[in-house]
Amino acid sequence: MKRITRLFSIALLSGVILFSGCSDDDDPTPLPEVAIADGSKNTSMTVSRSSTLSATLKVAGKIKDITATSSLGNQITVTNAADLKGKTEGTVTITYVATNTGDDTVKLTVTDEGNQTMTASFVVKVLAAGEIGVTFPTGDALKFTRDVQKDILVDLVVPEKVKTIAVASKLNATVSVSNANELAGKANGKATVSYQSATDGKDELTVTVTDETGQQKVATVMLKVNKPVVSVATGNMAGYNWVNTNDYLLDGYVVVPAGQTLTVQKGTTVRFKESPTTGDNTSALFITRGAKIMAEGTKEMPIVFTAESDDLEGSLDHNNRSLWGGLVLLGKAKVEKKSASEVQIEGIPSDKAWGKYGGDDDMDNSGSLKYVSIKHSGVGFKAGDELQGLTLGGVGSGTTIDYIDIFASADDGIEIFGGKVNIKHVSVAFATDDSFDFDLGWRGNGQFLFALQDGTNGDTYDHAGEWDGASPDDAALYSKPNIYNATFVGVGQTLPTEGRNKAFIMRENYAGLLANSIIVDFPGKGLEVQDLTSGEGNPLSDSYKKMNDGELRIYNNTWSAFADATDLASLVKVTTKNGKDKAQTPDDADGSDLKAHLSDNGNKYASEVVVKGIGRDTSGALDPRPKSNDDDVYKTDLPAGIMPVDYRGAFDASAESWLSGWSTLAKMGYLAQ
Repeated sequence: MKRITRLFSIALLSGVILFSGCSDDDDPTPLPEVAIADGSKNTSMTVSRSSTLSATLKVAGKIKDITATSSLGNQITVTNAADLKGKTEGTVTITYVATNTGDDTVKLTVTDEGNQTMTASFVVKVLAAGEIGVTFPTGDALKFTRDVQKDILVDLVVPEKVKTIAVASKLNATVSVSNANELAGKANGKATVSYQSATDGKDELTVTVTDETGQQKVATVMLKVNKPVVSVATGNMAGYNWVNTNDYLLDGYVVVPAGQTLTVQKGTTVRFKESPTTGDNTSALFITRGAKIMAEGTKEMPIVFTAESDDLEGSLDHNNRSLWGGLVLLGKAKVEKKSASEVQIEGIPSDKAWGKYGGDDDMDNSGSLKYVSIKHSGVGFKAGDELQGLTLGGVGSGTTIDYIDIFASADDGIEIFGGKVNIKHVSVAFATDDSFDFDLGWRGNGQFLFALQDGTNGDTYDHAGEWDGASPDDAALYSKPNIYNATFVGVGQTLPTEGRNKAFIMRENYAGLLANSIIVDFPGKGLEVQDLTSGEGNPLSDSYKKMNDGELRIYNNTWSAFADATDLASLVKVTTKNGKDKAQTPDDADGSDLKAHLSDNGNKYASEVVVKGIGRDTSGALDPRPKSNDDDVYKTDLPAGIMPVDYRGAFDASAESWLSGWSTLAKMGYLAQ
């Protein structure tokens, strides 16, 4: 065999690079198709002779011309262009002579008789004379499953002929070159590397080629060893103890029935099929009344619920939403909707009995969620009928919800319907509807809550808080939670405000407490407390009356950097429409009672941004800790479970953020380190 002094390997960059010359016919001829033949993607050649590439063609309007060019000026010729002229398909052959080294972009252009063209590009890597070439495959060829053997084909060009080939793995995988003896004494070929790892994670594979003169080439490539995937569907739960040595893929609505406890080990990843095979609208996990979920991760080993296509390494970002439904917990605590104490959860047909929530046990226990990430979720079936990142329906105070990371939900981040569950350390980032949505009589406590809204455009956000009380408004049971130490970061001050021109809406007889919080960087007003005109068929009580009666309290909060406000008074949005979206004049026409309530109860307004940094990309600009702690806080009669702290907002200015290290914002580089 002649000595090889040039190597080229071809990787197809794009099947469709350029379209031009479309005809004016009503039914235009389809564009020509070009595909690079697999056998041409890794070839070797000597400097003194040409090598042959090939591409398959299919042209409905018949081939008129075929040309090829080299970006390095190497000699490249289409040898059978004349033979293919007038034909509708065939294989084009190209001769390539490497005289210049480097990365050469070769472009093949096909023109049909209608003057439509298509250009396909690929890259030829030409090595210097005498250099040993080692070329690894890419993509899925470098992805493995733990404990499963698979071969890798590695292309070699060795001008002085192969003497030995050695392979090694940083993960101590079992590796060998099964055809090493066959390659000895040859100048080129494909090394078959057998690989099997008992450990999952990233691995560095090293291939060392020595030629007969003693020259060596050491080449490395990164591999990904995945955990085995366990498929889960209703009726095929794969048991109720999910372990972190496996990944889990849920197909359709997966329902944990009453009497069962689903345990998810720390560090486990649970993915959801984006196109379920079950006939369901989406994939989602439901913990029904009488069932429990015990999903307790740690800062070092959080539990992740995410989309099927999420590789946890940046394949998806905050723009990827609605890839699966969400996580739903249904309990037996008190709710009320139109006099009913049992309610069907949104998105689930009424004939699915497992979709009901509610009862009379406010201390009901649906399990525990700790250090849990919920990513790329949210599916809307119709207006007011959606699944969001985390849904809590009638969940009782015996349930633990702590350190929850909800990232990129296509609806609300978290929605709570009734019940008395307490939530703590909950982050909602990039939800397209409301970050925190409460309704139907939720009476729990929330502390250390964080929201970051999407500032991309006017369609990627709604309220930081949509806080509804009751249905109907004068129902006996209405929402009355206590919210302490929240930080709500809006969408910025320059986006359109139509339909979402305030940070909060408190309505439908909502009551409760918002205290010691920071609300910053919004394009409109601060809040609307619904004030319905007395009489005219409106309920006898509304949220404004709740405020004047002392049941709705807004104490010791810092409001910062609102585009449509300069002081506390100008934060107020007056209710101009009633509950039926008809124009009205509220009882307090200028909002003077609400303005007085804010100014008399420790609220402050700052025109400048009071947190350390706001960012909505992976540049690490986000630091939602306050620039300095404000110890003017409300600590009177703290409810059980609320921690007394001497600062406003969800974070201590002088301590590490509780988001650091484990949340999606931290892992993907949004959060300042």
